[in-house]
Amino acid sequence: MPDNVIPILITPETVKERSAVHSNVDNKLILPEIYAMQSLYIMPLLGSKLYKKILEDIKSNSLEGKYKELHESYLIDIMTNYVVSELYDVMNYQFWNTGVKTNTQQETSTPNYSEITGLKTKHKIRAEFFADQCRRYLKQYASEFFPEYLDAQEVSGLAPDIKSYSCPIYLGGRGDTDCG
Repeated sequence: MPDNVIPILITPETVKERSAVHSNVDNKLILPEIYAMQSLYIMPLLGSKLYKKILEDIKSNSLEGKYKELHESYLIDIMTNYVVSELYDVMNYQFWNTGVKTNTQQETSTPNYSEITGLKTKHKIRAEFFADQCRRYLKQYASEFFPEYLDAQEVSGLAPDIKSYSCPIYLGGRGDTDCG
C-alpha cells in the first residue's frame, strides 16, 4: 500500500459479504463512507493512539494477536453497520453534473422516507450495540492487552470515549454529568 493511502478497517467487499448490500454496488460509493465512519465513530471509540496502531498494523499487514481479535470480533461489525446505515442515503441520492438525482428503474420500487429512516436506524442501533460491546471489552482488557487505549493522548490526539452513555442532567455528588 503506498504511503499516502489511508488504510481502511474494512473493505467494500467486507460490507457486501456481511450485509444485504448487493455485490453490484460500486465500491466508489462505499469507500467514502468507510473513511468517514472510521473517523467519526472508531477513532473516538478507540482513542487516536490505539486507532493509529491498528491502522498501521493493517497497512503493514502485521495485525495479530489481541489487536486482530479486536478488529475481527468488534470493529468489523461496528463498521459494517455504520457504513450500511449511511449507504441508504448515498444509494438513493447521488451528485451529477446536473445536480442531485435519485436513481429509479422500471421494475423496482423505491421505499418511502420513513421506510429508509427505519432501515438506517436499525443499522445504527446494531452498530451502537457492537460499539458498546467493544467499549466493555476494551475496559476489561486494556491494561493487559491494549496499552495504547490507556496511554495519555497527545495534545492533537483524541482520548477514547470510555463511557457508553452521557446524561445532560446533574445527578448530584459526582461533579460531572456523565452517567456511564
